[in-house]
Amino acid sequence: MRDFFGRFDVRVSAVYAVVAGLWIVVSDTLLGLLVDEAPTSTTISLAKGLGFVAVTTLALFSVLRVELQKRARVEQALQDDIAERKLAEDVLLETTQTMQAIIAASPLPIITLDTDARVRVWNPAAERVFGWRAVEALGAPNPIIPDDLVVDFGDLLGVAAQGTQLSGLEMRLWTKAGRRST
Repeated sequence: MRDFFGRFDVRVSAVYAVVAGLWIVVSDTLLGLLVDEAPTSTTISLAKGLGFVAVTTLALFSVLRVELQKRARVEQALQDDIAERKLAEDVLLETTQTMQAIIAASPLPIITLDTDARVRVWNPAAERVFGWRAVEALGAPNPIIPDDLVVDFGDLLGVAAQGTQLSGLEMRLWTKAGRRST
């Protein structure tokens, strides 16, 4: 029931019905007490009715105008939000494309891993240096880590995931041909 009376259109209609009903009852009662002549009563009743219609029309116009202005502001805010999101998406797309181009053009191997140590990025230089094609490496565990170093590598990933910068490390890495490189 609360939702029913919480709607704007229902609230306006209910207020209008109460005000109109009170106006008719009170004004007709007063008119009957003040005027005894039928022609005069009819003229006053007609003027009273037309006046009521004019006043309520202005009141409804004002209420509806305010509500429509509120809705226009909400619509504008939504359009602004959509425009901001679209701009952010465009910037993100441009940044992503730039990063992809840099990674693809890099003469050095670039490999990124997810939190499960599975390969997410494997650039052309990684293909040349390590021998695995990107389609073989992507989504798989990092193929360049020798079995005897998987635990140590996992520990290093955990440290890096906590935000610690790692530098000066040397590791033996596997190529697809089975050679170790450093």
